[in-house]
Amino acid sequence: MQILVRAATWLSVTMLTLTLVASAQGEDRSRSEVVRLYHFREAGAIAEVLERKSSEDFVKSIGSDLVIIDAPPGEDERRHKLKRLIQQMDLPRPQISMRFFSSQLNAKGDDAALGDALGLGHELLRRRVRDLSGAMQGAIRRGVWYLSEQIRCYQATSPSPSKIEPRACPEKGIQAIDHEARIFRDYIQSPLREGENYTLAYRDAFAPFPASLSRLFLLLAATDNPSIEASKLVSVMEGRWPGQYFKSDLVVLCDPDGAVPKQADSEPKADTSPRVFRSFGPLLAELLERGRGRRLRSALADYLFHYKWSVQYPDDFVSYDLRRSADTLDSLFGGLVEAFNADLEVCVDRAMRRLPWEYTDLEKDNRRTRRQAFEDEIAGLKMQIKAASPEDKPDLEEALDGVKRRAERDRGEHERRKSLGKKIGYASNGLVAVSSLSGRSAKVDGGVKHYFGFQKPISFGDALEAAKEALNDDDDETSALDVLKNDPRVAAANVALAIAKAAADPERTTVAISDGTSVEVTPMALSSAASAELEIKLKIGEREEPKQTKGDETKTARIDRIVQHTVEDTVRVESLKLFELSTFAQGHRLPGSGCWWPGTWDVILSREVTRCPYPVVGHAVELLVGPIPWLGNKVMKPLSIDVGPKTSLSQSSAVISALVVPTAADIALGLRFDLDGLGEKKFDSPRQLLPFVPKGLHTVREYHKGLVRTLMGLDGPREKARARRAVRDGSAERRVVP
Repeated sequence: MQILVRAATWLSVTMLTLTLVASAQGEDRSRSEVVRLYHFREAGAIAEVLERKSSEDFVKSIGSDLVIIDAPPGEDERRHKLKRLIQQMDLPRPQISMRFFSSQLNAKGDDAALGDALGLGHELLRRRVRDLSGAMQGAIRRGVWYLSEQIRCYQATSPSPSKIEPRACPEKGIQAIDHEARIFRDYIQSPLREGENYTLAYRDAFAPFPASLSRLFLLLAATDNPSIEASKLVSVMEGRWPGQYFKSDLVVLCDPDGAVPKQADSEPKADTSPRVFRSFGPLLAELLERGRGRRLRSALADYLFHYKWSVQYPDDFVSYDLRRSADTLDSLFGGLVEAFNADLEVCVDRAMRRLPWEYTDLEKDNRRTRRQAFEDEIAGLKMQIKAASPEDKPDLEEALDGVKRRAERDRGEHERRKSLGKKIGYASNGLVAVSSLSGRSAKVDGGVKHYFGFQKPISFGDALEAAKEALNDDDDETSALDVLKNDPRVAAANVALAIAKAAADPERTTVAISDGTSVEVTPMALSSAASAELEIKLKIGEREEPKQTKGDETKTARIDRIVQHTVEDTVRVESLKLFELSTFAQGHRLPGSGCWWPGTWDVILSREVTRCPYPVVGHAVELLVGPIPWLGNKVMKPLSIDVGPKTSLSQSSAVISALVVPTAADIALGLRFDLDGLGEKKFDSPRQLLPFVPKGLHTVREYHKGLVRTLMGLDGPREKARARRAVRDGSAERRVVP
């Protein structure tokens, strides 16, 4: 009986199980997962691409930032793969900070040298753009080179990274090894070797090229004692430390008042106070002090690991870890890059807003210094010639002639530069600054209106009319002189009071000029954030015609100027480099009107008639002083009318600078890594990496997490493995090991 009961019970349970399985198979057990987009918020485009890739209707979009993956039964692996693809696309975009400078010049008159003057103004503008670009890029190159040299001092002297000994670098002040920095360098750069722990094999990670802001941060994290190197780094970037660096162009252009003079001593003193990077320097030191540089090292190691795995093992990396590590690294870079950009903006604005055609006191001092240097060099060569042997004299005399020629060229250029400002008439400078994410369009439209007031100097006749009004004489037929002659009440004090009143309220003429700049730009950062492609629509010009107001009368002001300069182009810009986008120039020349009776000497010498002397007096004076070039021009100018040809030249230039703000993705794109493997054999699964994991650990990912904790100053993989063995063997008290 019991056997029958057990059999019936077994049969009932079996039937119930089969029924549940059948019902479960008949149901739709699809799993839906929502993925939010944080950076590349194009949910519709992503869903369309993934649907075409999977050939099934798995992916849906809601709005612009939500993607739903609705995987059918048994398609969990495909769902995870689609999610990983989405996370690889949704990485932070680089930001591009752009600055557009415009400069318009006009020169007008009868001087044949106007074209030369305008050409010199354009040459000075281009020279300043070139010098500033070289100075900013030179700062990054110097910083990268300096940090690379510091790291070189700690590179291994033997093939095994476990036997690292520091090189003798007493000039760098190196005394001890930072073991966490050593672990970081080995993990990032060393190739994968049999019998050793796993490494990422970014072979050129600490090379000094290409020089970029992201490479600068990577090298700084790899240095021993980065908090100490931070202050030295800023000084090196400014060209003021150590002794072999002299005053750089960056300090001269960005801080001319506080520029450090060139040091000629064999051992110049170190000067570490920032002159240009006044925001970036202190913020960098604050970030790296008190061991905070560990955060930068651990964040870099974490992201570079997940990035490499997303490329080599696309079916095994964790999408959440990739996005989290990228966001962590970007948060560390964000403040530093903003401070660096702010310092460069101040530098560029200060350099570009100083009009290149204005003759400044600084240029005057520089000219005096150069002239004294030429005089000293010439005097020294003359003394050497006197004491030299006959065989050496020809060479010294040739050198002396060369110095004299250079001094003469410098003097001529200085005279041209000095007279340039006197020939420039109307001038206009503009600046537009805008920042945008890569691939996003930005529009800026700005206009200004300036009023210029001019007053007519008071004449003696105006003063007499004011005195007449002060005496309340309303007789229009009586002149001001009659009033002063006939009215005994007029005293000198009253006349003086009337003149003062007229001078206090002179007749004024106001000129209103309205212009502006419109920019529409779509930037696209290129590989490794070293450059960007800009699609630009730039319009510079006036918004309305200039107006001239005199009393109640308003009319159009006749001013020679650039009316409009429009550029529509696509260009490639290197980060931290200024370049000339476009230049527009136009000139006109009209012939002179001539005169009925030209100057006597103009007729005798067959010269071009440019001035028409006044009858009798003008011709008499011209006959006496006409042949004398300088005196004739000075004397005849007030005694003649200008009737020569008229020339008007105008020129407009547009200059661009761009700073590509690097993201975590840009850092990784700028580095090359070796695929995991031994020799010609490359691995295709993380399981093949188990021989490169320390004992006590089970996966490479577990080893990596422990190493990141080590870089943070916490328990590392070896400590964890040792603790686990102690617990397993019973040789230590049981404790929780994460």
